[in-house]
Amino acid sequence: MANLGKVTVTGNLTDDPKRITTAEGKTFLSFTVAENKRILDRETNEWRDGETTYWDTTVNSQQLGENVESSLSRGNRVVVQGLAKTEPYVTKD
Repeated sequence: MANLGKVTVTGNLTDDPKRITTAEGKTFLSFTVAENKRILDRETNEWRDGETTYWDTTVNSQQLGENVESSLSRGNRVVVQGLAKTEPYVTKD
């Protein structure tokens, strides 16, 4: 797993935030943000939609998690700031 540093993502929630409790009893909140790129087509001078990037997001702070859970739902526009991490994709094989 590699840290990519601090990032700011602006997008929409793909689903309602979900509360998750680990076997050790730690609780955190998880949700996904869809970030849609807008690209200016220089030939037509019009904006068009580009690729969508999906950011799996975890909130570890209990107070922040409670605020997010009570105030945000699917489709809400959000700005998320935090640390980005990459994880290798592992198949069943």
